[in-house]
Amino acid sequence: MKKKFLILSVPLMILVACTTDVGYEPNNVNMNASPSYRVSDRDELPACKGDLENVAVRVMEYSNVHEDYVCSDGFWIYIRRTEDVSSTRKLPDISELSQDSQETRQNFSNVRKSTITDSRDGKTYKVIEFDGVVWMAENLDYETDYSLTSPECEDLGVNCGQFYTWRDAVNGGEGYSEICPDGFRLPEEADVEHLNSFVGGYPHILKSTDYWDTEESRQGTDEIGFNAIPAGFSYSGYTSFHEFGYSAHFWSGTAGQGTYRQSYEIIMYYDVMRWYLTDQDNYYNVRCMRDAR
Repeated sequence: MKKKFLILSVPLMILVACTTDVGYEPNNVNMNASPSYRVSDRDELPACKGDLENVAVRVMEYSNVHEDYVCSDGFWIYIRRTEDVSSTRKLPDISELSQDSQETRQNFSNVRKSTITDSRDGKTYKVIEFDGVVWMAENLDYETDYSLTSPECEDLGVNCGQFYTWRDAVNGGEGYSEICPDGFRLPEEADVEHLNSFVGGYPHILKSTDYWDTEESRQGTDEIGFNAIPAGFSYSGYTSFHEFGYSAHFWSGTAGQGTYRQSYEIIMYYDVMRWYLTDQDNYYNVRCMRDAR
């Protein structure tokens, strides 16, 4: 146990022992509080004051056993141990209450929402504009001779768009151009970094509020309207689909350097958004983007 916590734990023990004579024993409401946030260890608990009063936080001390604390009159009070690992994974980090996180979310009010129409087939898509760029807020649904649709998405009535191999994504448009509508393009690594920075490094902000139903994955909040659906993917050479409800995959326009038939994708799963080198023949979704005009 770290020395810093040993110093903190002494007054906590005294306060609990003194009961209500000092006014620091948690009341029944506090003792039954469910955690609203999580931290990796006790040293990450912020000062117990202000808006944190009566807020419970889960401390992820071990792989399968965690501890809950509640903020009460200026002190973090231990209330229980738990093995409820699945809900812990879905709890937001306490850092999302920070000033930086609040300032990040203030920028979300500047996101502009509109639609575009693909002149090739007349389909309309939602788009979002922020910080000098425009992203499609729906998966591309332009059909090619080689694109696939997901039977699971169709059975659920979810618009997951089409799934493409990388070569189809970069050459399946008119005149062997990128698959994107006129004026749009496949994203590059810098575009992904910019998107991740805009949401403060929290991919759940980009996720749809539905369908992310695995125990390991954060629930989506879709705070800027990006609406990333966990549509999964299909492996090279197969027509069956995998990981619906677990992951979202989008092709980039970047081929791997010095690799055989590999290119980069944007993958979302768990609480992660990654730039990842993968097989060009896998079937993934496409989200096109462009610079704002």
